[in-house]
Formats: sequence, C-alpha cells, structure tokens
Amino acid sequence: MKILTRLFVVVFPVVFSFGFVNAAVKTTNVNGLAGLFRKHSASLKNGDQQSLELSSLELARFYENSGLTGQSVKYFKDALDLQEKAGNTSAASRSSISIAFALQEEKDYAGALKYASSAAAKAERRDSLVSAYILMADLNRNLGNYKRAESIILRKALPICRGNASARIKCFRSLGNTYRLQSRYSEAKWFFIQENMQAREVNNRKAIISSLIGLGKVKTAIKDYDLAIKDLKEAEQLARLSGSTTALADIQRAFAIVYEKMGNLSVSKKFSRMSASSKAQADYLAERRSENAEKIVQEARSLTVQQPVTAPPVKESVKRIQEPAFNYSPVFIAAISGLISLILFLYLKKIQPLRSL
Repeated sequence: MKILTRLFVVVFPVVFSFGFVNAAVKTTNVNGLAGLFRKHSASLKNGDQQSLELSSLELARFYENSGLTGQSVKYFKDALDLQEKAGNTSAASRSSISIAFALQEEKDYAGALKYASSAAAKAERRDSLVSAYILMADLNRNLGNYKRAESIILRKALPICRGNASARIKCFRSLGNTYRLQSRYSEAKWFFIQENMQAREVNNRKAIISSLIGLGKVKTAIKDYDLAIKDLKEAEQLARLSGSTTALADIQRAFAIVYEKMGNLSVSKKFSRMSASSKAQADYLAERRSENAEKIVQEARSLTVQQPVTAPPVKESVKRIQEPAFNYSPVFIAAISGLISLILFLYLKKIQPLRSL
C-alpha cells in the first residue's frame, strides 16, 4: 500500500503536468501562428514593407522547421523580393541560401544551384560565403559536375575557412564524397580521415558518424572489408546514441553491401531489411511532423478568419504574438505540480494512522 501511495504521489503530478504542458504548447503554437498570420495580413494592408519582410521570414522559418518545404520557399522568396528592392544585400544573401537549401531538400538541384550562386555573389560575411560555396559544390556533385565541385572547394571554400572548424569539416566531407563517386578512393579516404580527425577534435558527433560512413564505403570499395565493418559498427553505435534513424538506415544499407560483397547473403538481406525499416521509421516521423504542422496551420487560419484583421499598428501586432494566450512558464507548471504532490502527501500521511487503529 505504501508503494502504491508513493507511486501515486509521484506519478500523478507528472502525468498532470505532461498533459498540461502539451495543451499549453499546442495552444501557444496555434495562437502564435494565428497572430503571425494577422500581422502578415495587416502589413500587406498598411503597406509596411519592413514588417512584411519580418513576418515573411518568420512564416518561412516556421514552415522550414515543420518540414513544409514548398511553403517555406514561397515566403523566403517574398522576403527576398523585399530585401532586393530595399538594397539589403546581406539579408538577400541569407534568404537566397535558405531557398537553395530548401530546393536541395526537394531535389531541385538546378534551381538550388541558381540561388546558392546568387547567395555567394551577395554575401558580405566570410561564413556566409563559405556556406554558399560548399552548397554550390554539393549541388554540382549531385548534378554530376565533379570537376566543378572539386574546384569550388579547393580554390574558393577551403582557402577562406581557416579557423572555422565546422566549415572545414564540411569541405573535407564534400571532397571525400566527390572523389568517392569518381572511384578516386585514395583521395576520398584521405579527406574522410581529415573530416573524422577534425570532428573528433571539436566533438561533432554528427560529423564523426558521417566520416565513418564515408570511410566504410571507401574501404568496402577497395575490398578492405574487416576495417569497413569496424568503421560502420562505430558509426552505428553513435547513430543509435544520437537517435538518428536516417543515419542508421544509411549505415545498415552500407553493412548490407559489405556482407553481400563478402558472399554472406543471409546477413546482407538481414541488414537490407533493417535499413528499409529504419528508413520507413524516419519517413513516418517526418510525415507526422508535417501533418501536425499542417493541422496547426489550419487551426491558426481558422482563428484568423474568426478574428478578422483591422490593420492594427505593427507594435500592437507584435505584442500579441509575443504574449500568446495560455502562456504558462515551466517554473509555474513545476510549482503547481509540486504543490499537488505536497497536498497529496500530507493528506495520505494524515489518513495512514487512522487506518492502523
């Protein structure tokens, strides 16, 4: 009985708080997005170009983070048009690179390359320029332009990313993949090793996994199967710790190829099934994320229709977004949960002696 009592005292507030937080988050998201839609409509109505640019960027980022790429591109392009008209080249460069990444996700490599090149031409900061160059190289590789991809990294990106570990890691990875696809395995292996060493220095787990996958694929190609399996096992362990089902699917597919080349078809088929399962799980999670985002968009638009825009001043509109309804802080929720626990504990402790009489 005492165990059940303690479990009730501990679990009930947690479950209560979890449901309370979920309701608060969803309501906040819907109300916040509805406020953003109203702000955007009001800016269109009153012709406030600066506010319209900001709301377009906020909407673009919401859709981008939700996996709704098509809508994110639309709003990034709206913001880009306004930035170019205002002569804000630095902001235009950032919007162009965002569009390029989104189009890359959609596998529109030619379209993405156009915007990545534009971002590079407008970039005023070195890190923005390096990011644009690396993306241009990756897109050229996707289009089969290997020489161009190699040249962009060696002649443009690497010389200006000294001291930038993250950029250097991406340069090494880009070159490794470019050389591997050309069957230039010695060069590919060298650059994947550089990526791995740099990633370990800065404890970049994602890059460590990426480099190990690259090394595993290269070693499989040169028939160094034992070392390939060793690299892939470490990559698999790190991917599981990171919870990355996408990386796990790639690793399991690489395992399947290794064992197939070794003549162990039963193990190869096992890893092929595991890879397909991991990919299906990753696709399912991405689909659910997009579906949930679409529901939030529908609810937010419904609220916007119910509360039509009256073209309020920009400051008032922004204030409503920053102070959504149902905005309870984690500290407040924790306090309520603790209070419930204390009341339950004191009450149960009080009635315990009475039961013993």
